[in-house]
Amino acid sequence: MSWFARGEVEQLRRDLDHERVARGAIEAEIERLHAGFDAVPVGIVLADERGKQLVRNRAAALGGHVELLVEEAVERLLASAVGGTAAEQRLTLFGPPQRVLLIRGIPLAKGGGLAVIDDLSDRARVDAVRTDFVSN
Repeated sequence: MSWFARGEVEQLRRDLDHERVARGAIEAEIERLHAGFDAVPVGIVLADERGKQLVRNRAAALGGHVELLVEEAVERLLASAVGGTAAEQRLTLFGPPQRVLLIRGIPLAKGGGLAVIDDLSDRARVDAVRTDFVSN
């Protein structure tokens, strides 16, 4: 192997090592972002400009029968958000226990949309107790 070819091979090795380090840093950053998303107490679903769901945090995965009702609302509100229109829907899910969810579709500036699922159950119970107390 000529001197020139050896130099080229060494440069390629250095470039590959640099790419491996950069890829590792990017993967670590993605893991941190996912951990941060999962730590948020409200449900978050992120969609691209075509409406394809890209990211969903743990709080957005409700499970059971509730999942179907919420998923339908999330898909509808994400479609609205991807189209550039903000919208929201309040869902009352009869339990037990009864749950009240506020689902919002939010358009993103560079395309795509965000659905935010906020559990208002505790607030709704407090409001009901307050209303009951005031009326008596």
